[in-house]
Amino acid sequence: MPGGPGPGTDLKLGWRLDSHDLAASKLAAGRDKDWAFVDALLRHRLVEPDMLRARLAALPVAAPLRERLARWVSARVPSAPAG
Repeated sequence: MPGGPGPGTDLKLGWRLDSHDLAASKLAAGRDKDWAFVDALLRHRLVEPDMLRARLAALPVAAPLRERLARWVSARVPSAPAG
């Protein structure tokens, strides 16, 4: 996602990585530190679980891996209270 030039940028354009894209790529990498990082993003509500699952569904990896990652995300999201 582009960020427009601002004061002190010398009219340069910067790009920011979306947090959901970052989380999806970290999960696809599958390193222990990446699982912990994404778990923290979810716990601190820095990524939305539904959006993260949508990004995972778009990953160019085998379907079983996408499904496993989506289940991992779902397991970390508390269920809404019945009411």
